[in-house]
Amino acid sequence: MAQATDPPWSEALVILRALRGCSRPELAAAAGVKLSALESYERGGEKPPEETLRRLAEAMGFGASFFARTVSFVAWARALAASGGPDAGEDGRRARVAAAAAEFGSWFEELTRAGLTRAATEPAAAPAGAPEATAQSVAGPAARRGGGNRPARPPWGKVLTILRQVRRMSQAELERAAGLPAGALSDYERDRYAPRSEVFERLLAAMAMPLAVVDRALALVESAWLAREGRGQAAAGERLRAAIDDLAGEEGRAMEDFARARLGRLAVAARFLVERREAPALWERLEGLSHAGRRALVSEAAEFQTAGLCELLCEKSVEAAHDSAAWAARLAGLGVRAARRVEGGEGWRARVVGNALFHFANAARVGGHLPRAEKALAPASAHWQAGAGADPGLLNAARILQIEASLRREKRDLTEAIALFDQALAADRWGETASLLIGKAKTLEELGKYEEAIALLRQAGSRIDRERDVWRYFVVRTNLAVNLCLLGRHGQAALLLPEVRLLAAGLGKRLETVRVLWLQGKVAAGLGRVEEAISLLQRVRGEFLAQGIAYDAALARISQCAVQRRRFPVGAKPTRQLVAPAGSNRSGGGGDEAIGASGVE
Repeated sequence: MAQATDPPWSEALVILRALRGCSRPELAAAAGVKLSALESYERGGEKPPEETLRRLAEAMGFGASFFARTVSFVAWARALAASGGPDAGEDGRRARVAAAAAEFGSWFEELTRAGLTRAATEPAAAPAGAPEATAQSVAGPAARRGGGNRPARPPWGKVLTILRQVRRMSQAELERAAGLPAGALSDYERDRYAPRSEVFERLLAAMAMPLAVVDRALALVESAWLAREGRGQAAAGERLRAAIDDLAGEEGRAMEDFARARLGRLAVAARFLVERREAPALWERLEGLSHAGRRALVSEAAEFQTAGLCELLCEKSVEAAHDSAAWAARLAGLGVRAARRVEGGEGWRARVVGNALFHFANAARVGGHLPRAEKALAPASAHWQAGAGADPGLLNAARILQIEASLRREKRDLTEAIALFDQALAADRWGETASLLIGKAKTLEELGKYEEAIALLRQAGSRIDRERDVWRYFVVRTNLAVNLCLLGRHGQAALLLPEVRLLAAGLGKRLETVRVLWLQGKVAAGLGRVEEAISLLQRVRGEFLAQGIAYDAALARISQCAVQRRRFPVGAKPTRQLVAPAGSNRSGGGGDEAIGASGVE
């Protein structure tokens, strides 16, 4: 069955049959289709193949192009009728976009028609003494309004038939709505006599059709005459006009599609900017609730189902990931719940869902749940790509590339991760450059390119306001110290420790304090203070286990084992058996060389 969002091809069939003045049996016989099938098509049943629609149009003397033009007219008229009223809501907004796009397409169609007509009928240069050609002589007498088989008066009956079909009203329904006696509308539609102006206005009001629709309906009737006559044995000028009309219609529809896409994006942008402004107040109402309460409110209350709130939840998920991966996952999951109910069309909803799923994958990565992160990545990417055309460019595309790059790094796809970071740096206009440089430096660190990583970290540090963005500055200085350790320059790294400890204290976050302890352990080990290093790394591992970050706990254990191996050279026996950490599936380049994941860096 045809869906409400399908193009109105069934209504277009009925309108063309009314314009042609043929019955269903006549059309079915001429097109070679079953009468029952045609009745189903006109009722909006399953859409026939394009070839069948073409045969039906041609059987009535119209081409596929004019059929498409009629579909566009019906969609525009219906959108215009549905676009008014303060309670129109999201459907009304979409209808206004569709109506405005159709107006633009109609204007461009008329402009194209006028330009082509002028070019086709402008007299060519003729030899001296030759009679001058005129537009009228080229087009022929039948091209003048009222010529050929055109009706002498405006075809109000066909206009009423068209508009009634657009609204899917029967004659009896429209008569009752307009307060007309039974049978009056049949007389009007058969052109037995024209309705008085006040009666015509009552009919339009009953169909909720503005006057603007009447002009385009009249133009459609005129174009139908041209399309039909132009395909027959009409004069050359009439066939020329039909060809021009056909081409102008195609160009108009192309511009209408273009305008609809652009206007739709602008409408989404305007709505999103308002939602972004309102999101902090919504979060204040959610913040004091239990997680179950937050989930229930986002699921049930439309005011919380906005792209603006979803974006804010994703941002808060990134912030939370610095300290609690579990809390970050809850916030991102709440964002996914809100995103699935966002208004603005399927494309925009898919884009917002993709954004939230990427942030959920990031939270899973930070928590060391790489299989869960990878599982979320495929649907995140599918939704994000599906909604690309509807995104006005306000969602942070650089962040999405950054998250994907970080996941690729954790899977040891380091070359792919570098490529993704480079794409994100080229695309960034959201102020993510410093974070992207930090992420790329971390990947270069994994590749063993420590000098290059240090250069990028210094570049990132120069872009960060340390007073306003303490956390990112902390990450830069910490990772700088780590890379100095990896180059064996532990003394230089030790000089950074007081600053790093001060920054961590200013942040007041437990996880950052743990990472400082890890760095202290690395420095102590490099400077030969083995007992101190082992003690620090044991504390680090315990803290990570307490927070449920098993992956980083395993890395801390590997660091501890490495220090102990240096304490007990080959051939010596440690005081207790050392066991490799369970569940550690990372290959190469990890171990005590990694400081662990932080946020999306």
